[in-house]
Amino acid sequence: MKNTKLIEVIEDDEEGLEGVVFKMLDIPDEEEEEEDIDIEEKSEGQESMGSGAGGTDDRSSDENKDNEAEQVKQKKKRKKNEKEIECRVLITAGHKDVDQDVFNSIHNNGLVYNGRLIVDKNFQTTDPSIFGAGSLCEFSGRYMAMSLGRPLRMDRYNGREVGSRLARSIFDIYDASAGQEGEEDLPQFYLPCGQGGVLPGGIIYYHIKTSNPLVYDPKVPDI
Repeated sequence: MKNTKLIEVIEDDEEGLEGVVFKMLDIPDEEEEEEDIDIEEKSEGQESMGSGAGGTDDRSSDENKDNEAEQVKQKKKRKKNEKEIECRVLITAGHKDVDQDVFNSIHNNGLVYNGRLIVDKNFQTTDPSIFGAGSLCEFSGRYMAMSLGRPLRMDRYNGREVGSRLARSIFDIYDASAGQEGEEDLPQFYLPCGQGGVLPGGIIYYHIKTSNPLVYDPKVPDI
């Protein structure tokens, strides 16, 4: 279901997922013309049919009206751009992108943005006084030849390790006594990246992968 917005979650008697309602964003808001079931008119018609049968028929007619009033459910009006779907499992996914306010801040300061904020090996942008790191950033494409299979995008690395390397890089730049890395060397990252979630049935799932394929050899047995 693309170009939609989730507006309602329907639960069953056991508080489990029974269905969902989506709003179709490409269809204007207009209510469907659905006529509700008129219980009173239906009951009056039954009374007129059984009026000549005596008191017993009148009593049974009243009981039928009560039963029908409990069993008949009036239809809920939905708009033409609303779609109800029965389901037991709902999976949502979206494209991670930079926030508009963040993008404006990058663009208005004359920094290079190419899907991600571009930084050099020291996490510096085109403005030497502005540093960047994290899932929003990417190392410059000029390091592609020396990346040796490692991704340039920082969202592929452990966030804590990236932050630590950023802090170390800042100290190395502004501390004359600190030894800096080679001119063309990229930072090395080793900590694994993990993602987790809870699946239907209370199953907890974790996916952990290495952030540096060069240090992983499947032929070497685990210790």
